[in-house]
This record gives sequence, C-alpha cells and structure tokens, in this order.
Amino acid sequence: MKPEDLNDRFGEAYNAGRMDALLALYEPEAIVAFGPAGLVSGHAALRAALEPFVALRGKLSYQRRFCIVSGDLALLSIEYTLKDGRAPDRSPVEMSGVTVELARRQPDGTWKYVIDLPNGG
Repeated sequence: MKPEDLNDRFGEAYNAGRMDALLALYEPEAIVAFGPAGLVSGHAALRAALEPFVALRGKLSYQRRFCIVSGDLALLSIEYTLKDGRAPDRSPVEMSGVTVELARRQPDGTWKYVIDLPNGG
C-alpha cells in the first residue's frame, strides 16, 4: 500500500456509503477538523462527524495535488468535488474543496490518517 492509496480507499468507501471502511482509514486517536464542528478525535467522535457527510449520498471525485513522503509519514492533498448529494430536506448539495492530510505507516505496512483537514488547503 502506498500512502496515496488512502485517498482512493476513502473515495471508494464514501461512494459506497461504508462508514466502517471510512473509519478504518484513521488511527484510533486521529484528529479531524470539521469547520464549525471543530476538532474531533477518536473513532466515535469521527463517526458522529462523518455521518451527515455520508448521509448526503453524493458522488465524490478528486484529483491528487501532492503526496510527500518522509520515512513513516506522508503529507497528502487532494482537490475534491461532491456532486448529486441530497440534504435531509432532499435539496441538492454540491461542494468542493482542498484537503490536507497527514498519514503514518502502520506496523503492517498500511497507511492511516493521523490528521485530516477536509478543508485545509
């Protein structure tokens, strides 16, 4: 697994609506910045913060901006677009942005997010 595979796996899990697969991409105490919701840490808080995003059921696509690796750390960034999402009132939702993530190589050779700034670029 390469660190940039995390972005691919996130997109696949999001587009399939697989919350557990999304959470598995994060270290247990990962920190994610969700704008007005602030910083969340840990899988339980991350699940609660991701649920509204996953509930949009849109189609997530992205383009890689960079992946810089130093030893067991990687700094990643993508430009993403979400199309065809639906708010709870069924109104259409589209969004786009730039992310910045810090990932760490795990003892088994996989990579997981440590810090995720979904609108960090």
